[in-house]
Amino acid sequence: MTGLSGILHVPYRGAGPAIVDNMAGTVPMTTPNINGQILDLHRTGKLRILAVFAPQRLKVAPDIPAANETVPDMVMQLVAGVCGPADLPAPVVDKLATATGKIMQDLSFLTMLEKSGMEARPDPSSTAARVFLTEERARLLPIMKSAGLKPQ
Repeated sequence: MTGLSGILHVPYRGAGPAIVDNMAGTVPMTTPNINGQILDLHRTGKLRILAVFAPQRLKVAPDIPAANETVPDMVMQLVAGVCGPADLPAPVVDKLATATGKIMQDLSFLTMLEKSGMEARPDPSSTAARVFLTEERARLLPIMKSAGLKPQ
């Protein structure tokens, strides 16, 4: 998407060692998931977040640009959700949906998410999640194929 070539992928056993090496200058860049610790490293000047892969700037860090401001469609979101087996009984699904909907209305929970670098989706329903994941798959598969990656 960027047209950059010559970027070498260095596999790490987790983001922690990669971030330490990035701060030390051993590797020139990393692409960790943004969380509270990464935001704190940015705020204290120990690490510089160049951009976030969210669709727009984060509410908690409006000074950090979204990557798609420079590279159109450069969006890669970490998604957290409640999952269960495909044959989960409907009453259990309904109970989980009700509990999830309730917590997604709690302002202290939403504030904690934002401080951690996450933002809640406007519609937390299972139907909206299914639509989002289907659309993301359709958007990302061509990118993965053009990079020579295969779905697992």
